Amino acid sequence: MTSYPEIISLDGDWQFAYTRSEPKVSNQDPPASEAFEAMIPVPGYWDDYTERLQYTDFWSRVSRFNPEYRRISFPMGAGKPADASLPFLLGTGWYKKSFVAGADWTNGTVTLCVGGVTLEAWVWLNGHFIGHHVGHLTPFEMNLEEYIKPGKSNQLIIAVANTRTDRIGCSIRGFTGKSAGIYRSVELKVAGHKRIKDCYIHADRNLKQLMWEITIEGKQSERAQTLDWEIQDPNSEHILASGSQSVDLGVVKWTSSTFGMKTWSDHHPNLYRIRLCLRDGQTVSDCSEQMFGLRTIEAKGISLQLNGIPVILRGLTDHAYFPETCTPPSDLEYYRMTLKKLRQLGFNWVRFHTWTPPVECLQAADELGMMLQVESPNGFAESDWLDILYTCRRHPSVIIYCCGNEVPLNEEMIAYVKQMALHMQALAPDALFNPMEGLHSVEYLVNEEDEGYVSEPYPHNAKRMAELRSYSDVFAPHGVLFSYHSLDTDDFKMEQRLQMYKRPCLIHEAGINDSYLNLDLEHRYKGTRIGTEMYAAARTYVEKMGLIQNAPLYYQNSCKWMLQIVKYSIENIRRSQYVSGYDFLGAIDCHWHRTGYAVGLLNEFYELKAGVSVESVRQYNGESVLLADCGKHRNLTSGQQLNLSIWASLFGQTPLEHGKMWWTLLDEERTVYVRGEQTIPNIALGKVEALGEIQLTIPDLPLPRKMLLEVYLNGGEYQVKNSWDYWVFPTIEQLPAEKQPATRVLSSLDAESISYIANGGKALLLGEKPFPTLPTTFQIMSGGRVQGNNATVVREHPLMMEFPHEGFCDWQFYSMLEGAETVVFNDLEIPFDPIVEVVSSYKMIRKQSSLFELRVGEGRLLVCTLRFDEADCAARYLYYKMLNYMESNAFNPTSTIPPEKLRILLEESRSLDVDFTTDEGYDNGGHVLAVTELKG
Repeated sequence: MTSYPEIISLDGDWQFAYTRSEPKVSNQDPPASEAFEAMIPVPGYWDDYTERLQYTDFWSRVSRFNPEYRRISFPMGAGKPADASLPFLLGTGWYKKSFVAGADWTNGTVTLCVGGVTLEAWVWLNGHFIGHHVGHLTPFEMNLEEYIKPGKSNQLIIAVANTRTDRIGCSIRGFTGKSAGIYRSVELKVAGHKRIKDCYIHADRNLKQLMWEITIEGKQSERAQTLDWEIQDPNSEHILASGSQSVDLGVVKWTSSTFGMKTWSDHHPNLYRIRLCLRDGQTVSDCSEQMFGLRTIEAKGISLQLNGIPVILRGLTDHAYFPETCTPPSDLEYYRMTLKKLRQLGFNWVRFHTWTPPVECLQAADELGMMLQVESPNGFAESDWLDILYTCRRHPSVIIYCCGNEVPLNEEMIAYVKQMALHMQALAPDALFNPMEGLHSVEYLVNEEDEGYVSEPYPHNAKRMAELRSYSDVFAPHGVLFSYHSLDTDDFKMEQRLQMYKRPCLIHEAGINDSYLNLDLEHRYKGTRIGTEMYAAARTYVEKMGLIQNAPLYYQNSCKWMLQIVKYSIENIRRSQYVSGYDFLGAIDCHWHRTGYAVGLLNEFYELKAGVSVESVRQYNGESVLLADCGKHRNLTSGQQLNLSIWASLFGQTPLEHGKMWWTLLDEERTVYVRGEQTIPNIALGKVEALGEIQLTIPDLPLPRKMLLEVYLNGGEYQVKNSWDYWVFPTIEQLPAEKQPATRVLSSLDAESISYIANGGKALLLGEKPFPTLPTTFQIMSGGRVQGNNATVVREHPLMMEFPHEGFCDWQFYSMLEGAETVVFNDLEIPFDPIVEVVSSYKMIRKQSSLFELRVGEGRLLVCTLRFDEADCAARYLYYKMLNYMESNAFNPTSTIPPEKLRILLEESRSLDVDFTTDEGYDNGGHVLAVTELKG
């Protein structure tokens, strides 16, 4: 007697044929036998086995490849860079394999189970067309019993095509592209007259009952069958509960208690094994097994609760970048490793940008307590959405379903999204619905002419917002104030905007801060499908510009700069009572996007980037954090009074009833200058609570120093720490300009001042004329773009010896960089020897300096294009040091130019016009046809 279920693997080599176009099922039969010229493995992608295809007729005559592919070279144009790509094979692959069916297969069900294809598949059995599946993210099944030949050889053909253009998502963009194939296992499942098609279990809102939904498929019979069920603790192997249920075809529902099960959470990801056995009398028809986690996730007003306890989602954006495999791995250990690295940094949530990850990733997230948001690709059809729901709803880690990224939400799209919300609420009621990442045409890029537009309290389309609110659990508002313009965050404007959503807000794509490319990683790509092309092109360009020796320093300093912006941005997010989470676009580098996208705290191999530590990131990205209103101006004068408000954002398991806050102001040698403490009573859970104000007097120092303010909160389950950098400068009563008339201080050069310098004079130029310049800002450039600045370098130089710095422009330079200019040397024929260098992107290299010196004829010139604000003690001190330096013997520039070069610049009056704008909130590479065109 056959023991059901019987699983027959069809993995291994299949015969393979190729056609340029997809099948036309109504009038097209599979290719003739002689067209199957090659053997190709399943699972696998065509492009990983091109050596098997290169000897076929179709490879030389018929095959076509990705038309969007272009070789990578830098510079790559001054506009918005396109995604990187590879020349993947484009068309239809026909897979053919024969198998012998069991003689008794006519008595039961035979199901073809395909783990995944890119992008769609057609199936034939013994010449009969079985069905068509569209979708590249999830597995699918087809019933074969109608055309099975029991006891005989059966021929199975699966055609896979990657030619359709109506879907786009991160897992089919970039280097991966629409690389096609049957990329997961194929198997036959043989069961009795009936089989278990699906099992979905979820808890009621009170975590008191289990709601069981089991789908039974198969042949109609006169009597019902019995479904035995069992719940087991996988660690102890103890059986918590078991029972039986009478079932028939269709969806069978019942409720039970939770049998003392512990809840699943990001703290304690408790899992239980569910075993099901379907039998007809004593004859087993089918069995299945899956893991289950008991949890609820709910929106309560503007907050989220996991199992009834407030939770904040500290998330990241996953762009489906896999440098070693190119396509998503199916290795469980890989996902365990990557998710563990992310958990260490304080993340408890991953937003999968327009894709749904493989089952191994879902399993790892279940095990490790990492919560997930899965998304449909842009351009999805209803069937895609249903497939995602059925695939993911059995995983407790999947808490949010979303309908894509930054798609304009007009009335028709809003109605379409509502249908998906209804599906989710019916099929996965234990999850949350997020209508769209970034509410394009609702809260940004809003047409004032559309019905429903209002300007208060913030410009938005109130009519569309109300409709979305009627069926949505959470919103993901565009994170412009925490990404592209994170230094412009205004608390009042932020609160004014966020309060209009009236739902828990998960800030969309915070971060997007670009760092310099670490060229040392190039060798890691050797032998991979992606290859070294991007890194090699960047290296070649940097070398051509004569800066290759500086590349490691540029990388290190860009990471230091980026870290300051990241900390500032996330702390601003955490200070808002209207924020329940954020997806940080900056956990991992993702280089397919915009052909170089180094936005991560981790590189693409999940290794900490230069200067990043787990401890420092968790200070602002941890579950519970301390916050302060430090702002952007971190320079203090000796004797100044500092008043600083401190808040706590606690998201543990219980409120803090009795605690103690203390603080220390110390220098880099850990010498403490000021300390204080106070008792903290009754800090609520899941809110931003004021702890009080730190008041301290800045010590009187003879020389400037970097200082660190450390604040601690202890009590109950909490031991929380955060710290902020400050710079203290001594008071300067009289500047030496009044005593040293030999040094001229100029705002621009003219013919007379050039002659003065050429004849032996000394001049300090606090301005740019006649040099060509570009504006600077303390906002590091946005990820992947061409225009903007990636790093700063402060050289070891006598002028800077007593000015506190760590080799780059930290917050002490904020006022001097913001709204200033930097000189561009590319076409000047003047030696590039900066004291303070502003480093451009490696995609469009500009040699730039904001502080440099020249010998001009017999004289000497010091040029500074930094902005000097009299109220900024750092700027005043630097001005003081420049004048002192110029009156010393150390002022001895090594770079010499003839005065004529300056006169020529003066006559030419060069100016540069650069577009620094970015395509904020609408990624052109990530969109397809309108929803009305997709429904057909």
